[in-house]
Amino acid sequence: MVQVQDLPDLTTKLRIEYLISYRISPQIYYQQNIFFKFLVVLIGIVGTLLVKWQYLPAVFIVTILWLFLDLGIISRYLKILLNILPFFISYLILGLIFKISWQEQLIFLGRITLLLLFSIFLLKTTRLKGFLQETEQLRRLSLINQMFVFALATGFFVKMFYTEIRDCKNKINKIDDVIKVVIDAFNNAYSQTDHIESKTHRLLSSKSTAESEFYHWANVYLTFLLTAYIFILAV
Repeated sequence: MVQVQDLPDLTTKLRIEYLISYRISPQIYYQQNIFFKFLVVLIGIVGTLLVKWQYLPAVFIVTILWLFLDLGIISRYLKILLNILPFFISYLILGLIFKISWQEQLIFLGRITLLLLFSIFLLKTTRLKGFLQETEQLRRLSLINQMFVFALATGFFVKMFYTEIRDCKNKINKIDDVIKVVIDAFNNAYSQTDHIESKTHRLLSSKSTAESEFYHWANVYLTFLLTAYIFILAV
């Protein structure tokens, strides 16, 4: 943690600016306590599903403004929205065919876009190494640790399987080749199970030397979002 006395020989004003630039940066989202982050996102999701539709724009605007320190998250969100735009258009057309009111359709799509925003934030700002460090105490329970082993190993296997398919898709010239490529990709991924198992146990057995600091500026910044959600839900 940066201390004022450790800073270069600057004026008081420059030292303050240095500290602000250190603390208020995109990294602030990655430094937040994982359990606290999950709690705030859960409250946001519950609020999105239960809050009156009139308050949905307020939840959206507050969340976007809060995420403005990392434009990469917002950019990723907009790209995904563009990719699923055909789904939105199809839904509106179906709603028109089945005579669903425009208001109900827009409310549904508004809730979907907010849930998508929460998902992108959580996935983009949660790093595997940090997640394992935060859950180290929890994983001392045998059942929880086995669940982590299964989830990690499955994730690594699926990723390797997808990579194998991607590398072999140029071999597909006809329909029959699809089955062959899938089988070959599965066999290649399955042959790496020993490597996957070793990698999983190595990650889970590594001990964190860094002490978790809950009263970190990143968590204080997350508290601002939590306070805004509670205020919106309480209105």
